[in-house]
Amino acid sequence: MSLPRGGDSAATANHLEVQYEEVSGLYLAPAKVIEEWKRPSRSKGRRPKKKMQADWKKWVTDHAKMFADMGAGVGKTKRVATQGVSCPTPRNDIMLYAIVEADSTMR
Repeated sequence: MSLPRGGDSAATANHLEVQYEEVSGLYLAPAKVIEEWKRPSRSKGRRPKKKMQADWKKWVTDHAKMFADMGAGVGKTKRVATQGVSCPTPRNDIMLYAIVEADSTMR
């Protein structure tokens, strides 16, 4: 929280305001888990995947006001060098990004 500058403490106490900053967030999921989700499943995987997607949509809807940018998937891992762009075999765990407005990054 920040207080407006001024000498009157009563006026200052009545004008409390929260300063928000935009913070980027990364959603991580192990690459092995993502590969498992992508595999066609017979009966076991369909229900949990649909439930997870429904739970995710509900959470995002419930928290929509905090997003400055809902973000998106980050796509395949790429390595950029002077020799060009390549897709390395090892993958990282970054799945999605979003930008949120927060009063602190220290939570």
